[in-house]
Amino acid sequence: MREPSPVKAVSLVDQVTHHLREQIINGELPAGGSIAIIRLAEQMDVSHIPVREALRRLETEGLVAIRAGRGAMVTPLRTEDVRGIYRIRRWIEPELAALSSAMITKEDFRTLEECLRVLEDGSIDDEINAHKSFHLNLLRPAASAWDNRILEYLWNANERYTRFYFRPPSHDHPKAIAESHASLLRAIRSRNAERIRTKLREHLDDNETALLKALEPAHSDGSTG
Repeated sequence: MREPSPVKAVSLVDQVTHHLREQIINGELPAGGSIAIIRLAEQMDVSHIPVREALRRLETEGLVAIRAGRGAMVTPLRTEDVRGIYRIRRWIEPELAALSSAMITKEDFRTLEECLRVLEDGSIDDEINAHKSFHLNLLRPAASAWDNRILEYLWNANERYTRFYFRPPSHDHPKAIAESHASLLRAIRSRNAERIRTKLREHLDDNETALLKALEPAHSDGSTG
């Protein structure tokens, strides 16, 4: 009897991981909430094995905490995580943006401009996707495979906080967010490396401050765990 294909086994774990990550990021599995492995396996019509492996992967991303003998828990939304994410982003992104500015093409600028239009007028989901796409395309020309791996990890961790911020009533200034990115794009168009580094550091500082402020009411009532 042939053994099961390892490619299919990995593919199943990938699918379960993606599904659980989306549920956590969208808040369907709430921060601080318990995760019942057997119940999840039944809901997704899979065995508990791919669910456990998916949870181990998500633990390395900081999205869940596995508790021996007690299943798993969605990691609470924490101010220290926001500070850690943005500290690392400030180390990486300003320099990459400065390098990218020398390589960015007209087509890249058109993509960034389209992201700005969505940030001004799109739905919340569209705005969040455009926000990530803007930063991805801003850094892509200079980013190595390793840069992309690290940034993808950081952006995935950051997205649940971004969604928390973008939801009403926190998200009441879409025009201001669009203008912040438009200002960043103007700096990129200048192709002045130092101006770009400074502007992106300021942008990340502002984002971090906004996210921390959005978390304050949730922490005061204990809803983030």
